[in-house]
Amino acid sequence: MLQKRAITLLLNICLVLSVSRAQTFQLMRYDESYADLRDSARTFYHRVKYAPLFNGQVYVSFGGEVRWEFDAFDNEDWGAFHAGKDNFLLQRYDLHADLHLSDRLRFFAQLRSGLENGRPHGPRPIDEDKLNVQNLFGDIRIWKTPKDTLTFRGGRQEINYGSGRLISVREGPNLRLYFTGAKWMYASKNLTVDAFATGGRFGPYRCIRQSWHERIKSLGDIRKPGGAAASAYRPILYRYPQGQFPLRRRSGKRVQTYHGRAYLAGGEWSQL
Repeated sequence: MLQKRAITLLLNICLVLSVSRAQTFQLMRYDESYADLRDSARTFYHRVKYAPLFNGQVYVSFGGEVRWEFDAFDNEDWGAFHAGKDNFLLQRYDLHADLHLSDRLRFFAQLRSGLENGRPHGPRPIDEDKLNVQNLFGDIRIWKTPKDTLTFRGGRQEINYGSGRLISVREGPNLRLYFTGAKWMYASKNLTVDAFATGGRFGPYRCIRQSWHERIKSLGDIRKPGGAAASAYRPILYRYPQGQFPLRRRSGKRVQTYHGRAYLAGGEWSQL
């Protein structure tokens, strides 16, 4: 069984290496664009990444990702759970489709499955979620000129800004975060501005003595390519006794804070 898994992993690595020379994969897979493959040679890889429909007026792009991680602990959490040697395998599988109906309308969908095998005390909340929707949103480009664009995005989506200290998809653990809400995106040659509000994200987070559920109420992000950037958001956290996560959030303790960050790319400012 382990031999078959090792062979499968090796084949996946070879496949990624063979195509990575021509394409740089992004942390946010929906940021990738394969429209340039319209006039390229029709290899199998190109057919998968750019499949024209309806005489080429519409196209769809398919993709996926496989991540395997083997973890080995000795007295995990300083022996609090008496696990001794704790060796286990984490797996993450992603499949996505990016449908472009026109240069103004687009839909993106991504399925994710996270698995854990071998952990003595079972999977942690960040380890396993056997099948879930990671991204499911639509983009509508309100206007587009040679100088600027304005796009509206609604639905479940991954969000990541800056260094990821304030808000991130959290790539490290087996399960990435997702958010559900609406987002406005303005972009010009010298400035980009994002503003959005979300109703929740993957949770709850299980701490040693508390369980948390977090909502990102609102966030704004302003960036100037090669220059300064600033962002701010207001998270609202609901805290419950350990092991309890009622459907009615009002029964928990509400903690509300405000956060901000500013930095100057290549300058003397530090991230806040």
